[in-house]
Amino acid sequence: MSFLFIPVAIFGEKQAIMESIAHFYRAINSGFLNKSCDQGFEISYLAEYDENDQPLFQKFVHYTPENHEKIKKMMEGDDCMEFFIHETDLIKYYKDFKMGQLQKALENEPPKKVLKDAYLLSEQVIKEYFENIGSSRILRTLEGLVKIIQECMDRGNLEFIDVFHVTKKDYHSYTHCINTSMYCMALATNLKMQPDAVREIGLGGMLFDIGKKSVPYEIIMK
Repeated sequence: MSFLFIPVAIFGEKQAIMESIAHFYRAINSGFLNKSCDQGFEISYLAEYDENDQPLFQKFVHYTPENHEKIKKMMEGDDCMEFFIHETDLIKYYKDFKMGQLQKALENEPPKKVLKDAYLLSEQVIKEYFENIGSSRILRTLEGLVKIIQECMDRGNLEFIDVFHVTKKDYHSYTHCINTSMYCMALATNLKMQPDAVREIGLGGMLFDIGKKSVPYEIIMK
């Protein structure tokens, strides 16, 4: 099941003690929950709006695998309110759980399959940055993903045709970023470049088009 993130800026009394980087919440539905994820995180709800018509959030529950079914059922109710996850927890979810899954899969599954999963997760992270107004902190997860992609290419002795079959072909900027990264890493690997250089090239590819975030989609597609 797919899930949608909706950015909403945080305001209120605690804003003064927050980090200088802006914090945001993302709306989540039951498709976001994964029972095999052993990391807990806070699920919040939109409690009210302040005098300036800015949203104020309150903690609803601390999610754990033990209360997975109860929360999932609640989120799927017809009269259910919207629930949110904090950007910090979202980043931790990507880095600790999703990337941890990929690392474990490398030990048991074909490298090409893991490469496809790493590709999709990288695309999801970059898309999150492009389509939401949150901070650029989400991009920090890309460094770890580049390492996993490199391991897939090394262990599987993958050729360009393998990488080509993994990549998508569309006009989205986030797809272009991950495709550029994959092709550059495949070329660098075939040229027997040093591992550090391959990863650096791969990370550069993923960040290739992020400046387009501030360009209206209508202009990009002209």
